[in-house]
Amino acid sequence: MSELPNPLIPGFNPDPSCVLVNGTYYLITSSFEYLPGIPIHRSTDFVDWKQIGNVVTREEQVGLARTPSGAGVWAPTIRHHDGLFHVIVSMAASSRSCVVFTAADPAGPWSDGLSIAGVNGIDPDLAWDEAGAAYVTWSDLKFEGTAVVAHRGILQSRVDLTSGTLLEVPRPLWSGTGLIAPEAPHLYKRDGHWYLLIAEGGTGWAHAVSVARGPTIEGPFEGAPGNPVLRPSGTGSPVTCVGHADLVRAPDGRDVLVLLATRKAGEHSPLGRETFVTGLEWIDGWPIPAPVVLNPRPEDLEEHFDFADGSALADPGWISVGRTPHDVASLGEKPGYLTIRAEHGGLDAFRPDFVGRASATTGASSRPASTRPRAGAASACATTRSSRSP
Repeated sequence: MSELPNPLIPGFNPDPSCVLVNGTYYLITSSFEYLPGIPIHRSTDFVDWKQIGNVVTREEQVGLARTPSGAGVWAPTIRHHDGLFHVIVSMAASSRSCVVFTAADPAGPWSDGLSIAGVNGIDPDLAWDEAGAAYVTWSDLKFEGTAVVAHRGILQSRVDLTSGTLLEVPRPLWSGTGLIAPEAPHLYKRDGHWYLLIAEGGTGWAHAVSVARGPTIEGPFEGAPGNPVLRPSGTGSPVTCVGHADLVRAPDGRDVLVLLATRKAGEHSPLGRETFVTGLEWIDGWPIPAPVVLNPRPEDLEEHFDFADGSALADPGWISVGRTPHDVASLGEKPGYLTIRAEHGGLDAFRPDFVGRASATTGASSRPASTRPRAGAASACATTRSSRSP
């Protein structure tokens, strides 16, 4: 969709998930060990996006106190059912594991979260069948610490969202074409079929999107004949590492995919994994995505903050490592300055005293990438976490 900006939301915004409710889009992304976590962006036209809050505002919601770098909040899914927003997410290396948060208003407040016992993998999806039964679908990735020891494909079970218990032994669904690391499952019903989107190939250059379909939410699922349906590896595209797609209907009525990708810069991607969008066509009952096209926004990418205004840190875009910005920084110790209390060591420390921004509100009225302080004010760092560990 060349008319839409790409990246859609720049900077450290991987693993997007999006839902359309009453003409408004809500998009969330991974946040790893940073707090606040799971940023929520809102748009009515799919072009201009504003961060309206975060699902996770307290460490107790996610148990990140001892989570190592690269672990933490991975791949949340946002859905809306019976008037309530649901976010389901896995927390790598956290005792909370898989959690469902709920809210009547996506701007918050969100619940403390319900842990789902028995979902021990990553990238959970939440869907409801025609009778209203809830299903959780996830990637059965096994760890020892933060090291992967097994990757057993895509599993599914009915779930009781009141008690947080699985209602049946998890069943295997469909785990792709045989590429490594089948993950990021999402389920949708379209024209009498249930479709299962997954990512496979790992989160590096070989990352890909594959799709299967079946007669019910439980399958059986049959893969598309052209899988993977989206894989830029080897094409020379400046947009690479494409995967982790979520399907949503655009304002013009066409289906699109929001997904993660990186902008290639030699052998590296300095801006990390970002949120992109691409269109798709339905061909013989299969969703066939268009290649992801780079289409940067034409406006300058800048942000300006006046730290003399005591409300500056209330902006939901500020983040810190394992703690909230208010735990490590203050606007009140010296008027006009953002003061960071460097009490725990530098950036090599387990929990560095750090305040930064992953990205900023997008659109013609704002300019998101570099943070320029007012004269005499403290500068804020920008984080570019590019991939999850391991």
